[in-house]
Amino acid sequence: MVAAARGWTEPASSIGRALFQAIVDEPEDDTHRLIYADWLDEQGQSEKAEFIRVQCAVSGLEEENPDRLPLQRREWELLQKNKQEWTPPFSRAIDRIEFRRGLISQVTMPMAKFANNARAMFKKAPTIHQVALENLTNKGKRLRNCVPLTRVTHLNLESTFAYDWIDGLLDCPYLTRLTHLTLPILPTGTITDERARRLLGWAPLGRLRSLNLVGDPLESESLRPLARSPLLTNLHSLELGYPSNVSSGRVEELGLQALMGPPYPLQLRELRLKMMLREAGAQALARSEHTPRLSKLVLYCNGLTATHLEPLFQSDALQGLRYLSLRANRLGDEGAKLLAGCRALGNLRFLNLGNTAIGTEGVRALALSPYLENLAGLNLAWNSLTLGGLQELLSASFLPTLRYLDLSANHLHTGDLKSLAGCPALSGLQHLDLSCNNSLDEEDVKALAQSPYLNKLHYLNLILGDVSPDSLKALFHSPNVKKLLVLILSSRMTDSSASNDAFFSSPLPEQLLRLRFFHCREHEIPGRYRETLEDRLVVSSEL
Repeated sequence: MVAAARGWTEPASSIGRALFQAIVDEPEDDTHRLIYADWLDEQGQSEKAEFIRVQCAVSGLEEENPDRLPLQRREWELLQKNKQEWTPPFSRAIDRIEFRRGLISQVTMPMAKFANNARAMFKKAPTIHQVALENLTNKGKRLRNCVPLTRVTHLNLESTFAYDWIDGLLDCPYLTRLTHLTLPILPTGTITDERARRLLGWAPLGRLRSLNLVGDPLESESLRPLARSPLLTNLHSLELGYPSNVSSGRVEELGLQALMGPPYPLQLRELRLKMMLREAGAQALARSEHTPRLSKLVLYCNGLTATHLEPLFQSDALQGLRYLSLRANRLGDEGAKLLAGCRALGNLRFLNLGNTAIGTEGVRALALSPYLENLAGLNLAWNSLTLGGLQELLSASFLPTLRYLDLSANHLHTGDLKSLAGCPALSGLQHLDLSCNNSLDEEDVKALAQSPYLNKLHYLNLILGDVSPDSLKALFHSPNVKKLLVLILSSRMTDSSASNDAFFSSPLPEQLLRLRFFHCREHEIPGRYRETLEDRLVVSSEL
């Protein structure tokens, strides 16, 4: 058998080195990683091979996709077992190391340490290509002259709170592989006319696939041409936002009309807007010829109402969407009705309507919509749902395809979960969040434990009122927690401490011991039992 490498170094054999080098040369191509995983299997490194496959699979799934949890559990198990072998010896110079798609890919460190250690770091772990730099104060010259930046494809400067480095960034000739850039909040005046001119002609813009801009760039009139820059034709993902204390009029004056005009990059597939839009912004999205190409649209805290969104929902602009988030916009029931009548949403798989002031009437409209039948995930957290709204939801035609449901922080009360637990259409549900419905109690725990339809759950989040140890014991022994990987639980046990002792001293059910995470808040695990649980679980008193 040909000798293979340790977890973080390149292989000794010529074939292994060639496969490994292909990953270094094209770090975004998972094909190289999966071929390398097959080779590792042949060399007897099955766990490293599995880790690569698992992380590659996780990276292709949205955060809300329930399929992530089983993969993440296995990822965690493999990393806990092998982390020491797979982590380079120079880790003390780095604040944080992250494995991405099976190999060490990202590091977080101060600029000074990066400049002093980068060459040795890349030599020992050449798969590193994502770097988050901190403490760039007075480091413009170091940034400008930092040759190792030629290895970097993802550069994150989000945690930088001084701005004298920006000229160094614009002057740096070594960002020849840069494809993803995140810039921090920049105060007014940072981007001068001269810096704006240089940025618009900055060569790395032509290679960017992902760009995150917040703060000053959105306020500067000098940067308006950025929206029409021919260099941004490869951009696939764009996030724009600014601090909440910035005047909302600035962005409307800037105009999303210019941003979404014809010269805007045709490759854009994901757009995240965290800024005040109101009517002008919504109309620009509705009219743009580029909006129909989007597969993911996140509109967060934009000051949008039903009136503002009506042109967008009545157009065909959202026809390509599979993911839509309108979180923290004041849609209300009228906005939910408009959304429910949007014919363009037939391909939608995930819908986030958290904190959008939706009540029973709005939920009824969503439930009756013929255009939401393919939904796999729905977030209705922080709204005003009562039992009436829940019952409307449970009549929805999309329920059989639903795998993710977040009903946290609504107005559900004692006994309301009986309807949910008795709904056969929820038999495919894998993620259920019922936290912060503060009136749920023992009756609801029993309903969940006895439900014949909730036996596929991977994730369950409950914040309960007064419950007895026997109720929790029934839940833990229920077949409905058989596949749980994450349990977040807060409760106040009502019985005596002797009863609590009996609960924790009794043999813990196998279902509980299979969890990856078991989080407790108010309900503390007695100290003498904590060690027993911590041998098998990740237990914390805070989330």
